[in-house]
Amino acid sequence: MSTSLQIPKKVVQELFEAGRRFAAAEDALEDVLLVTDPQFIKKMRGLRSVHKKGHVGDWSRLKTKHGL
Repeated sequence: MSTSLQIPKKVVQELFEAGRRFAAAEDALEDVLLVTDPQFIKKMRGLRSVHKKGHVGDWSRLKTKHGL
């Protein structure tokens, strides 16, 4: 009894392409959801304002916190 399965190369390629397209659609949907979320927009504007004023976090502490 054989334990392997032969799949045509074209089918595998189409499957991978479908996966890439799904990932792209998922990313686009996430972008739409974020840019239409008033709370997210407010938070990003606040963070940008703070960053433009030169108030940035301590990179060394951030790396330590996340084990980098």
